[in-house]
Order: sequence, then C-alpha cells, then structure tokens
Amino acid sequence: MKVFLSINPTKEKKYQKRIKKITTWIQKNLNVVDDYKKSDIIISLGGDGTLLYSINKYMDGYKYFGINLGHLGFLTSTVDTDCREILESVFIDKNYVEEKIYYLNFEYNDKCRTAINDIVLKGKKIQEIINLNVSVNDSEIYTHTGDGVIISTPIGSTAYNLSVNGPILHPSVKAFILNNIAAHSLNIRPLVLHHNDELSIEPGQDVSLIVDGRLIDKIDSKIDITLSDDYLSIIRPQNWNFYKLLPRKLHWGKRGERNC
Repeated sequence: MKVFLSINPTKEKKYQKRIKKITTWIQKNLNVVDDYKKSDIIISLGGDGTLLYSINKYMDGYKYFGINLGHLGFLTSTVDTDCREILESVFIDKNYVEEKIYYLNFEYNDKCRTAINDIVLKGKKIQEIINLNVSVNDSEIYTHTGDGVIISTPIGSTAYNLSVNGPILHPSVKAFILNNIAAHSLNIRPLVLHHNDELSIEPGQDVSLIVDGRLIDKIDSKIDITLSDDYLSIIRPQNWNFYKLLPRKLHWGKRGERNC
C-alpha cells in the first residue's frame, strides 16, 4: 500500500511541529511515494478544509485519509493526538473500512464541473437580494427571493448547510440537499433530494457561483446540478462512528456554564 502525503501549503507553517512529528512516523513505517500518481491512498494533514483541498486537487482514482490538526473535523478520520495508534491500526493491521462519498456534478454555460462539499449561489454584492427560479426534474417548485441557496452533498451537510439549520446527512447517504439562505418566505424549507433528481436553478440576475468555499464565477444563466454516480473513498478506522462524532463535535446535551 503506497501513500502520498498532502499538506495544505497555507497550513504547513502554522502546524509545522505537529506535522513533522506525524510525517516522521509515517515515513519510517509506511511506503511513502513522492508522486501522488503512484499512490493508493492520499493522507491529508490539516483539517476538513485540507482534506477538501486534497480531494479537489487529486480527485478520482485515490482513497483518502484525513488527520485533523484543527478543531472541528467532521470529515477527517483521526486527530493528531491519537493518530499514531490509529495509523498503525489502519495501515499496518489493516483495520479499516472504506466510506463511499458522493459528490455533485454541475453544468452551466457548457462548462461541466464538480463540487465535493457544496455549491452556493449568492448576490454579486453582500447586501444584494436575489431571485432564483428553482426546478426539480423540470417541475418548477418555487422562486427563491433572499440571500441565496446552498446545494450540499452529504459530507457538506455539516458545513455551510448546517449553519443555516439544514439537515445533517450521514456522509455515505446517496442524496443531496437544497437549502435557502434567509429566504423571504417562512414557507420555503430545506429539501433532501433523491440521488436521481436533477436540480435546475435559473437566476433572475447576475449571481456569484461559489464552489467548496471558493468563488469560481459570476453567472446569469441556468445551472443544472445532479449527484454523481461515481464516488470517492475515505478510509475510516474500523470503529469510526459518525453518530458518536456528532454529539461530541456539536456539543449536544451540554449547557452553558454559570458564572457565580
């Protein structure tokens, strides 16, 4: 099993000492290659953003394993404080499972692209209210008037979608989410779409197209979005449990401390 180390260059200096400690063990105990094309698994060091950075950079044909050096870490499979034990279990003892991660395909202006986490349509200016005609399978369902919409993958459900009260999906669910940002109607609610559905959104004016947190274009034409039939594989420790992770990361059941 050949591994390639992927480190987000914007994070490398910040976590220099912690990264060096982890990479020293990996290089000593695993078969590390310098060319990602020769690898079987790409190990990402940083956090959820770094894992997304790695997936977007290398994409299909590889399996991914994320080590979290940050705080939240919904996508990564371990944290740096206990990663040596996990790395040994996963890569030496082969105690792991592969989680299928489905992503979004979208098309606009004859361009075809992918999104791992989410697609966001917003106004060109922060204060701008936009109108978006939303259709599913050629049936118009509503016109969004407000700050914009988020179309999220299952792994993206714990990102921007969560911050606007969207539903949380298990990462391997084959579905995607349509959510609204400050819609000017209380009747418009988040919608979980079937994996065979085709979502079409037609802006009423120029809007910003943001993919996985990056502004990639300004568009005024229809965008068609579907869930991919293909998937990415994320390596998880055998005992990794999404439902144990959620309450710990989101602090469910905890109350604020009282200052006396």
